[in-house]
Amino acid sequence: MDRAGRPHKVIHWSEIADTQEFFRSLSDMNAQPCIVHLHGHFSRPGDIVLTETSYSRLYFNDNFQRRLLAIFMTQPVVFIGFSMDDPDLGQLLRLVRATLGTDCAQHFGIFGYRTTDERDLIARRMQGKYGIKAVFYLVREDAGNQNHTALLDLLEHVGQASRTVSPHAGGLELTDGWSRTEIKRSPDSTSLYLTGIRPEKATPEDAADPHKGRFGGQSERNGRRLYATNVKEIKRDFFMAFTLVVEAAPGSPPLEGKVRFQLHPTFANSDYEESVVNGKAQSEIGACYGAFTVGVTIMEDNTQLELDLSQLEEFPMWFRER
Repeated sequence: MDRAGRPHKVIHWSEIADTQEFFRSLSDMNAQPCIVHLHGHFSRPGDIVLTETSYSRLYFNDNFQRRLLAIFMTQPVVFIGFSMDDPDLGQLLRLVRATLGTDCAQHFGIFGYRTTDERDLIARRMQGKYGIKAVFYLVREDAGNQNHTALLDLLEHVGQASRTVSPHAGGLELTDGWSRTEIKRSPDSTSLYLTGIRPEKATPEDAADPHKGRFGGQSERNGRRLYATNVKEIKRDFFMAFTLVVEAAPGSPPLEGKVRFQLHPTFANSDYEESVVNGKAQSEIGACYGAFTVGVTIMEDNTQLELDLSQLEEFPMWFRER
């Protein structure tokens, strides 16, 4: 804002008076633009969020969460340079989507992609889990390093697109200095993307389900097995509750020691250990919005197991497809 010569007001998220002024300005088209420092500012070292302790203090604060929920439920938000891998923020966005419904997506995120498979995967994840419409630019490889200069081209031309392309138009053609490119809408209108470059090879990343394939792909191995039980639908909030169980397979020595559970990173506590009691290690999942792959490591012999919840018929289809 300083470089653009636009006067603005700095908002400190920890100050009640500042946040009150900020929320009032959201409904005033003539209000002065604001820059909100959610994680503090160098001019106030005591408010800066750097450590896990300070991060937990902020995101586990009810007032902080309510303020963010108010923004996400009422205002369109554009995420730039943010991977959406933050579990606390991700959980808030999933809550907003569950509260407002599946067709309420009003937020946008700008993401880099290297292959069409990766692009499509990110688009499905953002729309399905967080209610975010994805806007893409191509990441090039230069001497083994990632080149994100196309992001600058995209930002430069998004303004032009908003003025010259209607919501139902095919796209805006532009030249970025190294390729003839277009801003296109996906067939289902869930995302925008830059086209014109064909990737050398496909290297898809399963960003939506990061534990898929990391634990050997089997739910039973070395006389140990992982499964889900006590599956219950929480209809009021459209969540599922269930219990993850690790135990010895029939005819195998009893399970002992501890088991490490690794859930989807959007959970507040996604990596933890449970002790074996009466031959079983159990983990109660009280509320889950969508399916993912669970990974476990049995500490006594380092056996790894994984369970893809989207493949289990015990869960309803609406949960398995999220």
